[in-house]
Amino acid sequence: MHASHLVSIGTAIAITLGVASASAQPHDAQGHHRRDGRRGHAGDLAERFDRIAGELQLDARTRAAVRQVLDQARPRAEELRTEKRQARRALRDLLGQAAPNEQAVLAMVRTLGQIRTDTELHRVQTLLRVRALLTPAQRAQLSTMRGRR
Repeated sequence: MHASHLVSIGTAIAITLGVASASAQPHDAQGHHRRDGRRGHAGDLAERFDRIAGELQLDARTRAAVRQVLDQARPRAEELRTEKRQARRALRDLLGQAAPNEQAVLAMVRTLGQIRTDTELHRVQTLLRVRALLTPAQRAQLSTMRGRR
């Protein structure tokens, strides 16, 4: 699965709320996701954020607080995506060798697994911070929305 190169508030909220990832979208030469010929998909994800925030009936204060949580989470999410991309590339390079070193391949698989674990932990931590800003009714609605995907 390819990670998104472009990170925005929309990306973070989409990941946080469990909206389907854009990983199935085609990539351009720089590894950026494309949708309808555009370089990235920030507009689509910003629209999703607005749609989800609207469905949850978030007031302006809560929207701002959620955006702040997501802004704080973004740098680490970017780091993890970069690490994952680099580890996947290194694994492909190792496996592309005529006689791959088994220990090196297995070590890279372990590294990739740890990055995936760290990514999931970061996503859940961010989700918990966002959920803490919501009312009980909004949390219930969020759970329902997550179940629909």
